[in-house]
Parts: sequence; structure tokens; C-alpha cells
Amino acid sequence: MDMDNYRKGLKTVNVSTKDYNVKGIRDKKGKLIANQVLVIKGVFSGGIADENGNINQGDENGTNHPNTGGLQVPVPNGEYDILDNKGGKHDDWYRLDPQDSFRYDDTHQNSQKKDGTNRSNFRLHLGLESWGCVTLCNSDSSSDRNLEWNVINQIMDTISKTEVSDRQGRQRFNPFSTRTKYGTMKVIGISINPNQPHKIKQSSGDPTKWIKN
Repeated sequence: MDMDNYRKGLKTVNVSTKDYNVKGIRDKKGKLIANQVLVIKGVFSGGIADENGNINQGDENGTNHPNTGGLQVPVPNGEYDILDNKGGKHDDWYRLDPQDSFRYDDTHQNSQKKDGTNRSNFRLHLGLESWGCVTLCNSDSSSDRNLEWNVINQIMDTISKTEVSDRQGRQRFNPFSTRTKYGTMKVIGISINPNQPHKIKQSSGDPTKWIKN
């Protein structure tokens, strides 16, 4: 939800990307008359999607073996800061930084792989393969994914932002290294059962909450 265009006490409506108004739902005089929640279907975390939108997490390189294929384990439940992902391989993605005991280091202090190392590099992106990210399934024929991703980018471009310290890797030693923070995301739900494909289900009504199954 865009809190810049939110007013307590107004009715809240769920809208698709085609009906979403970046400037808020307003009357002819520009007065905000309703709060809007962007609903996006076909969001998943962990696994690979086929051309029909089925998610498979159960192969030998999937979630059952975090040491070898652990990057496909779904993102843990919890709250994440949405940061920019500039300077990496995917500048158009968004970094999801866990709100744990050590913020903005791109590492989850409370989630480990089987080898004992902390999980890291959670992202929000468009695609078919989710290596522990929150992924908009690009094979879901029921939605115009490019339109949805463009709307997400428009929201990020227009909402209020803050600058936070970047503590990823060696950047933690640079007091001038920062990242743009767009807001927060809350991930809820249970993981997909392994060893069988599952059809993508709709995300929850709150656009900052993404159901993993």
C-alpha cells in the first residue's frame, strides 16, 4: 500500500494493475476519496515455474537439499526492507533485506542453510526461477506481467523514500555507502510441499504481503 496516498478512515478497495492509480483514487477536485490495495496474482517463492504456471520445488536440486540447491528454498516469513539493487547483475530488481538484528547487510541472521551459513540475497523480481526470492511468475498467462512490473516500478518511483546505510560485504566499512529504501514487505504463509508441482495461488490483499503457496 502506498502510504503517501493513504488516509485513515477512508474505505479501502482492492484493485488490479490495470485499475491502479499511482496518484491515488481522487475526485475531480483532487481530493483523496479511497485507499487502494494493489493485488497481484501468481507470486511465488522458491522453485521453478513451467510454462503453465506450475511450481516445482521437489527435484534433487530443490528445497530438500539446501547445501546444493538451497538457494531455491522459499524466503522465510517475516518483514523485509525494500531497497534498490543498483550495482549488481540485476539493477531492475529490488533487494529484500531482512529486518533482523543486523539491518541492511543483505543477510538473514535467523535463517541458515544446512551447512550453517546464513541465507542471503533475497530479491523481488519478475521471472520463472526463484532462488529464495519473491517472484512474479512470468509464465502466468492470466496476467500481463510487464504491465504489473511497470506499475510496481512506478509506485517505487513516486513514493516517499529514505536513504539507509549499506552494510553488505565491504560496504559496511564505508560510512558513505547507502541504499534507497522504498518501504517494507511482510511475507506470510507456508511453504509449498516438496516433490509435487503446485499451481500458483493469489497473493494476499495487502500488496506488501506475499503468500508462498
